[in-house]
Amino acid sequence: MDSGIIAALITSSAAVFIAILNLIVKPTPAPPSDKPQGHEPQKSDYRISVVILVFGFLLSVIFFLGSISKYKEIIPDFGYVFCDSLQSNSSMYIEHQKGTILPRLLEWLSPNVVEIITSHPFPKDPNLLQSLNADMSRPTPIPKECLYIESHLRPTNSWSGFILSKHFDFFSVDLSQKSEMLLVLNADSNDIVEIGLKDVENNEAKLKMPVKSGWHGYAIPIANFRYINNRSTFLFLFAHSSTVSLVPDNKFWIAYIGFR
Repeated sequence: MDSGIIAALITSSAAVFIAILNLIVKPTPAPPSDKPQGHEPQKSDYRISVVILVFGFLLSVIFFLGSISKYKEIIPDFGYVFCDSLQSNSSMYIEHQKGTILPRLLEWLSPNVVEIITSHPFPKDPNLLQSLNADMSRPTPIPKECLYIESHLRPTNSWSGFILSKHFDFFSVDLSQKSEMLLVLNADSNDIVEIGLKDVENNEAKLKMPVKSGWHGYAIPIANFRYINNRSTFLFLFAHSSTVSLVPDNKFWIAYIGFR
């Protein structure tokens, strides 16, 4: 779970706990009396508790909004999204980085991709890397920030990666008028990765895509993502998998995920 979401949950829980504690516990000892001792909350106690709750709520909202807006520049068509790490069984490190420096001239590639069908897994195909065709005619605004993922695939059947998700069905994205997905990423080594889209009906389409080392742009026709409803897309997936990848250890910087 994203650190911003965790901070929001901790802050809201702490605010509720402190507010309740303020009403129960009396900070000063009561004077001697024959009557049973106890703390009767005063009006000031309620006011303090309300202030604590309001402050905690506002702080939680700030953490929450900061988390879902963190990736807005990277995947602008999806806007506000949650970033969740895949439930990996390998060693993985992922973070959001700013100050990304890209080359002045970015080479765009049109890769051939292969659909991944769960019931019919494809064997590794090193020749897929030879299907990258250069195409320099795809300019696009690229932010100076990225998602960084460091993957170490252990054991043999392992994977790592992340998803960018709207999480709520009624915030889905209509891609029916878009013709291609544009990815800008840097790979530490030549490799093959998995990219995927999912709709609100839980239909998922995954492709295995070759990537070259260094910064490159990749243009993939949306028509290749079959079996999903492009009018209600809500999730993008990026994965490094031992069943598809050519190298067990790799690093990726994903700076842009766009549609046009």
